[in-house]
Amino acid sequence: MSTQHRLTLAYCEQHLPDLDLERIRLSIDFFEEIDKLRCGLLQIAELSGLQVGRFYILRMLFVSPEQSLLPSVLAEALGVARASISKQLDILEQQGMVARRINPEDRRSVYVQLTPAGAEFMRRELPLYLQRVDRGLTEFETTQFSAVVAQLRRVQLGIERELSGVNEQA
Repeated sequence: MSTQHRLTLAYCEQHLPDLDLERIRLSIDFFEEIDKLRCGLLQIAELSGLQVGRFYILRMLFVSPEQSLLPSVLAEALGVARASISKQLDILEQQGMVARRINPEDRRSVYVQLTPAGAEFMRRELPLYLQRVDRGLTEFETTQFSAVVAQLRRVQLGIERELSGVNEQA
C-alpha cells in the first residue's frame, strides 16, 4: 500500500471513526489492483505498436459486421469525447488503417471503415492480444473468473446506486 493510501487511512481513523476502516482499506487495495490490471491490459494492447485507444478503435471496427461504425458509436463505446475520437481517427486515417465514408442515408454524417491494411493489421494483432490476455488469466479456472466478474458487477452496481443518490440530491 502506498504512503498516500496509508495517510488516507490514518485520516479516516482520526476524523471519520464511524467508517468501516477495514472496508476502506480493502477498497483502496481493490482499486489499486484494478488499476494495475487495467495498466497491464493497456500494455498488452500497446505491444501491437499502436497507442491503446487506436488499437481499441481498430478492434471495434474489425469485429463489427460491416467493419464500419459511426464515430459517435466509437466514442460512446470507448467512453471518450467525440473530439478525442476524431483526433484518433485522423491519425489512423493518415496511417491508412481507416477511411471515412459519407453515410448514404444521411450525407451530414460519416462512417469510419476499416481499410484492407487495417483489417490485415487486426487479423495479425488481435489474435496475439487475445492469446496474451488468455495466458495472463491462466491462474483462474473459468468458474473462479466468472465469480470475480460477478463480484465486480456487484461493486459497480453499488457505486452506481451511490452516484444516483448523489445526483438526486444535487
